[in-house]
Amino acid sequence: MMGTWMKIVSHKRLVELLSYDLATGIFLWKRDRKGGARAGQRAGCSRRDGRIMISVDGIDYRAHRLAWFYIHGFWPINEIDHIDGDVTNNSILNLREADRSQNQVNQIGRGVDKGIYLHQNGRWRVRVNFRGKTHNIGYFSSKNEAIKQRKMAALRIHGPFANIEDR
Repeated sequence: MMGTWMKIVSHKRLVELLSYDLATGIFLWKRDRKGGARAGQRAGCSRRDGRIMISVDGIDYRAHRLAWFYIHGFWPINEIDHIDGDVTNNSILNLREADRSQNQVNQIGRGVDKGIYLHQNGRWRVRVNFRGKTHNIGYFSSKNEAIKQRKMAALRIHGPFANIEDR
């Protein structure tokens, strides 16, 4: 999160410097920049985790937060969730505001098998966590039944942020 002491780019300045493609989520520089970036060149670079960072007037911004600001004209209050779980997909249709708990339940690699454990009694135990609370769903004789029950519970507990896909 940016500190209040930092000068944050204005919406006018952002639109002056960058163009944004709503469908692809890609930012392009509108004019040449000091340091080699040319007009029409893709802005930003990828971090190790895949997220794209863009430096505007010496301040680094996450591209998904810039996209939100570019389109809506205000900074998101909470986090920005990538609906499809792909942190490189910054299309505005793939972005939504989310609190920390909502964002965490929609992470790649935390899908249908999360919360499913083979118990010592030979049955499959299902638990779903959300907002610091563990919901014990039950024990099931097959892993397929446990996955089915976990998906239903995740939809009920996590709502539209439920990650029920095998990604």
